[in-house]
Amino acid sequence: STWTNLAMADLPDARYYHSSVQWNHQVIIFGGHNPSDTDNAPYCDVYAITASKSQVLHNDIDDAPDGRSSHSAIVYRDKMYIFGGCRINKCYDD
Repeated sequence: STWTNLAMADLPDARYYHSSVQWNHQVIIFGGHNPSDTDNAPYCDVYAITASKSQVLHNDIDDAPDGRSSHSAIVYRDKMYIFGGCRINKCYDD
């Protein structure tokens, strides 16, 4: 096996403590923190990356859960479920 670095435009900002799941030949990324962000607020965004097409889609979802980090996520029956995580001084159990 070899590692291949794909050159893609519009990749998400650097982040940590985000979730990522595989669905329908895509990697879906939600939330997390930017290591250089000074306000320490977690992201509330979704990226869908399709490596085979070198395609990155960024979605701002109107009814998305609060931005968070250190959460878990799964895909079940074509829906992404997010549980837990934290936002600055709040931890979630939803």
